[in-house]
Amino acid sequence: MSSSPNWETWSPQTLDPESTTPGGQEGSKAESKSLPNLVDPSFSMVTPFSEDVRADKARQEGFREGAAEAQKQAEAQLHHAVLTVERVAEELERSRGRILQDLNSNVSLLALAVAKKIVLREVELDDTIVSNLVTQAVELLHPDTPVTMSLNPEDLNVLKAQHPDLMEKFPGMHWHADPSLSRGGCRVEGTNSLIDGSVDQSLKAVFEGLAYD
Repeated sequence: MSSSPNWETWSPQTLDPESTTPGGQEGSKAESKSLPNLVDPSFSMVTPFSEDVRADKARQEGFREGAAEAQKQAEAQLHHAVLTVERVAEELERSRGRILQDLNSNVSLLALAVAKKIVLREVELDDTIVSNLVTQAVELLHPDTPVTMSLNPEDLNVLKAQHPDLMEKFPGMHWHADPSLSRGGCRVEGTNSLIDGSVDQSLKAVFEGLAYD
């Protein structure tokens, strides 16, 4: 009969922290001091990608500042333009009355020039116009009153040739050829009187009468 095996009970060995390293804790500290430094002090977390981000932010900021400045300048220019237009409008409003007055004066002068041309043309076509004008002028005076009748030289020649009786009717009248008078007009000068029957003066009186009407 065989004998039973001799079994022994095994238990894990307890490790003493102080005995794991020669010298205990002091040995651990010395060993940790001797480990190499794995972190490079010159190492930086800035990467090329970070530089691109910063540059992009700087560009965006510059763009915003430029856009704001451009808008500010545009608003200033627009404000200046608006003020200029307002000043022009005010000046036009102030000068409107003067412009209308000048326009009316120019129209009147043009009408006078046209009327004068028509009168002169009528005088050339109808010689009786001058004789009728002279008759009307001298009828305003006494026949015996010494007066001077001034006519355009051409009108005076026509009057002497075609109406000698009219001159004989007023023996005390002195007939004077005045080149400064237009055809169709006359000027009668007495001792204490003056009748301006020139075309310019007659037309002026007509247009002044129309203006007041």
